[in-house]
Amino acid sequence: GKWWRSQKRGFAMSKALKHMQATVKDIPIENVRNFVIVAHVDHGKSTLCDRLLQLTGIVEMGSKQNQVLDSLPTERERGITIKAQTCSMLVNRGGKTYLLNLIDTPGHVDFNYEVSRSLRACQGAILLVDALQGIQAQTVSTFYSAFVADCTIIPALNKIDMPGAICEEIKKDLEVVLDMRKEDVHEVSAKTGVNVPKLVDAVIEKIPPPVG
Repeated sequence: GKWWRSQKRGFAMSKALKHMQATVKDIPIENVRNFVIVAHVDHGKSTLCDRLLQLTGIVEMGSKQNQVLDSLPTERERGITIKAQTCSMLVNRGGKTYLLNLIDTPGHVDFNYEVSRSLRACQGAILLVDALQGIQAQTVSTFYSAFVADCTIIPALNKIDMPGAICEEIKKDLEVVLDMRKEDVHEVSAKTGVNVPKLVDAVIEKIPPPVG
C-alpha cells in the first residue's frame, strides 16, 4: 500500500544520498562549481531551479512538486523566494564528473542582504531576465552585486516560449545598460526546459572553480 511505497521511496533516496556523498569525496576541487541564480522577482528563477534539479536527476522528471527549493509556506503561496537554499548536483561532461552547488536566492528587493551573502560564497551567477518584461530595477541591482563580488556572470533570457517575447530587443538593452555581449546571452525556457542543458554547459565551462 501507500506505506510500503513510501518506505521504498525513502530507502531509494537514502541509498542515492549515500552514493552521492561517496562520489562527492572523490571530486577534485577543479571540478566544483559554486553558483547562484539572480533575477528580478517573478522572472522564473525558482522554475529554472526546478528544471536544473530535474535535468540532473535530483528530482524526478514529471514531478508535480514545483518550487522545490522554496520550503516556507509563504514562498509557495506567493511564488517568491525569501530564504536562500542550497542544492548540490552531479553532472557528467566529457568523461568527468562535476559537482554543481546551486544557491537559490531571493528575487525581492527586501531580501538584498541574502543575495549579497550568497554571492560572496560563489564564483559565478546566472543573471536571469524575463524575455517579456526585460531589464527591471532588481536586474540591475543584482548584476552590480554579482560584479562587485567578482562573480562570472552568465546572462540568460527566460520565457522565450511565451508569445510576445522580445529577445533581440532585450539583448540590445543588456548590451547598452550592462555592457554584455549579445552573443553571450542564453535564450531558455525554464518552463519547457528548452536550452537549459546548454546553460548547465556554460556553468561548467565559464565559471571558475573555488580556490582551495
